[in-house]
Amino acid sequence: MNKKTTAAAAALLISAAAFADGFTVSGYLRAGLSSTFEEKPVLNTNTWLGGIYFNGDSAKTRGRVNIAWDGKNDAGNSYGAFLRLEYTGADEAASESWGYGGVSYAQAYAGLFGNVVTVAAGKLKDNWIASSGFEAYSVLDKKSGAAITITPLAGLNLTGAAIIDPTYDGTPSSIELNGNTFLGGAKYTTGDKLFTAAASFAGYGTFVGNVVYSGTKDAGVKGLLVSAETTIDTHKDTADFVQKQRAVIDEQVQYTGIDQWTFGVLAFQYLDKTSVDGDSDFTLAITPAVAYQLNSFIKFSVEGTINVPVYDDAPKSYATIVPAVTLISDKMANVYVWTSISTDQDQAKSCAGVGVKRDF
Repeated sequence: MNKKTTAAAAALLISAAAFADGFTVSGYLRAGLSSTFEEKPVLNTNTWLGGIYFNGDSAKTRGRVNIAWDGKNDAGNSYGAFLRLEYTGADEAASESWGYGGVSYAQAYAGLFGNVVTVAAGKLKDNWIASSGFEAYSVLDKKSGAAITITPLAGLNLTGAAIIDPTYDGTPSSIELNGNTFLGGAKYTTGDKLFTAAASFAGYGTFVGNVVYSGTKDAGVKGLLVSAETTIDTHKDTADFVQKQRAVIDEQVQYTGIDQWTFGVLAFQYLDKTSVDGDSDFTLAITPAVAYQLNSFIKFSVEGTINVPVYDDAPKSYATIVPAVTLISDKMANVYVWTSISTDQDQAKSCAGVGVKRDF
């Protein structure tokens, strides 16, 4: 994070004292150290918790500060701003890598007509049509532009936006108004929060779809979550901008209805990855997971992922198993001790590590 960004954040924090109501600061820092199991072990600080399920498919060391100011006037219109400063990590394992970071979100928004219409602009955080699935896919999130959302009835969002990211190459003259600029989508959640469905499409070539069933104590099966989502890139010339694959589908089933236990299964299907030569490759990944909260201090978890590539000259299938112990210092501070055991050292190295996460 550069000096200008840091100074701007400090100025915002100081000025915020005058707007205490509705002003919040939150975030976290998560970091770790791990080592491979080799004749010459390799250390790195890039991973705080191995695996995919219990880290939310976000294993990298990271730090973030969220700065939000939200208000509401007498007419019932909401308004505010949101800024996220984030250290996103780097490939280097040395201390110099901690200098990498930037602004993930910087948006302002205002509601009109009793929040039937919401207008937002900046580097956008998709609060309206993003998938509610495991990966939270979005055609809008972290794009630069403006979005208008209409909420004609409770739980329904209809969003349209214009963005500049697909055509921007660093020169203002490259930003053209064309079909890649526009995107739109819809998302609906039932009043009891039991079902959610979303669909969106961007002119730059991406479709996102999602359905979720989430049982609560008041509706459905308490503790049961069932989700399916997909993101599909239909324009090959923008594939590198969008994804590392042409299409991915994932499904999650999770049950937390038994005290202290979490049971889950996560599955991914990758179609035509851009990293694989050819146009008909398919890869399947399945991750069963279970966790047990022993007491207020210790939690045990284990997950295993089997990867099955299906295409000409594909590497052989392999699996990883990740057992972990979480030591709970406080509800907002944990220590993680974990190991990742791989059946194929060429595709994924076995390793072990320790990580710490502190929320605020």
